[in-house]
Amino acid sequence: MNNLQTQTQLFEDFTFMDYLRCLSKNEIIKLFENSWVCRAIFRSLSPLAKNYVLRLLFVDEKNDEITRQDFDSWYCEEINTTNQSFRTPTTTFMTQFNAHRTAFKQLQQLNLLEENITSQKLYLNNNFKSKFIEALIGKDKSLKIMGNENSEISINRLDSHWRQKLDSVLSYLLNLTNSSNISHIIREIVEKAKLKCDRTLTNEGNKFLFKDPLAQAWVLLLSYLKLPGKSNQVLSLVCRLSFLQLGKCYYDNILTTEEKQLLQDFEELGLVYLITKGTSRLFFPTRISVNMSAEQNSHLSAKLQENVSQSLIVETNFFIYAYCQENSITHKILAEFIKIENSLPNMIVGEITYKKISEIYKKGVSAELILNYLEANSHPEARRNYPFVPVAVSDLLRLWESDMNKLKITECALFTFTNEENFKLALEFTKENLVLVAIDNDKKQLFIEVLGEKRLADYLKSKNIMEVN
Repeated sequence: MNNLQTQTQLFEDFTFMDYLRCLSKNEIIKLFENSWVCRAIFRSLSPLAKNYVLRLLFVDEKNDEITRQDFDSWYCEEINTTNQSFRTPTTTFMTQFNAHRTAFKQLQQLNLLEENITSQKLYLNNNFKSKFIEALIGKDKSLKIMGNENSEISINRLDSHWRQKLDSVLSYLLNLTNSSNISHIIREIVEKAKLKCDRTLTNEGNKFLFKDPLAQAWVLLLSYLKLPGKSNQVLSLVCRLSFLQLGKCYYDNILTTEEKQLLQDFEELGLVYLITKGTSRLFFPTRISVNMSAEQNSHLSAKLQENVSQSLIVETNFFIYAYCQENSITHKILAEFIKIENSLPNMIVGEITYKKISEIYKKGVSAELILNYLEANSHPEARRNYPFVPVAVSDLLRLWESDMNKLKITECALFTFTNEENFKLALEFTKENLVLVAIDNDKKQLFIEVLGEKRLADYLKSKNIMEVN
């Protein structure tokens, strides 16, 4: 087996579900021991996957039998029970069946749905099942929230707080501030994320500059999780914060001892705002933290971008006008991909050129990242017309990118077989789980998505197939 890329590199814009998908089975099952994680996982599932979880929730594995055929019949009554082919497929039916397969794949990827190889019965993971039932019936005392109604911090103040913390990271990356002005934990995180080498940005660091705030927060959090001494308690607290209310303060006595110790680091990451009141310590979840376990959507992106400096005007002649000060964060980021023509006290004027764009492309930044950055930071006057970035500009950026990337590379894992029967068995499994990328029949090789590597390896092991290279 050749894993062509690490899991962390695979997902450039992590979401909560992306993170869970690249964990091993044992790591995910360990997370199921926490009720907050179970609730966050269920909330992030697709509507159809949620429906299946609820239908399986009170199924007794010993006394009730739910086979794969029964599972398919919940949504696809027209499946031929003999050969699993369609009798009279229609466009509507195929759309519904694809949704069914996608939901099934999602549940399997997260190890929520397990199959008994001997009896071929499907059932929910017991750890998830027990903790989620406790959460539903209110048996788990840890789910009780004690909020303080006398909130003294406005939501605008909280938004400014997480934006200030994120700007301090960007300033450090762009060498606008000394390392002595940055907390030790942030320096450790930046080093672990490999965003910066000495005083020079790495490819990952360049891509970080153009990401949206939630994606940037995930990059920092994932690196924080890799620091020595950090455990699943970090993810547990992240999930717990995502169920709190924005603008409402909470006493830290509702948290475990381990979670209390994490709060100070979370404040440096902009996830919480801490204040001391007498002998008590209060914390406020920020907009970033309450959305960490949510799937990305346009409404959320718009909310997170409200505090971003909307100062850019992009014209059809490829000039960019930025209402910002010289040597500001916006100025430094723009200098990465445009040729600065003039620097006025409160305005930067630059031109998009092939030379500058090709340089940033070589550093790993894509056209979509640049366009998303320009749109998110567009001036209110530019937002009167849609799209915010002229079509001529966006089309040319994509054209230049395609000219540089004529060969498409897909990250995958390689499985090579010596036995024809085992090869066909694995091929059928990868097709069924929608993880097959390419196939070489002559060499008996399967190229599959990296996310499906562990699943296929476990499946082959369950079949006592050990001859894979």
